[in-house]
Amino acid sequence: MEWYNGQLAVTFRELTEPNPQASKDAAGMTVITVSNYKKCVREKKIQMLRAGKGLGNEALIAYESLPLRFKERFKRIWGDPY
Repeated sequence: MEWYNGQLAVTFRELTEPNPQASKDAAGMTVITVSNYKKCVREKKIQMLRAGKGLGNEALIAYESLPLRFKERFKRIWGDPY
């Protein structure tokens, strides 16, 4: 998570990989699958703030653009971003 151009942003990795420090009830869970992420970006259901273009730059997604179900899963896995 980071602030990008005044918006709270989450990374592609945070959305698609499990949190290694998650509690037992959230262990191994991901917020969204890679294929679902790609579909949501393509259909503009989530707002990409920055595309991941290698050289250590990860894709950034506006947290507020995530549908409620993904926000709830994010909080469960990674904690409240605020």
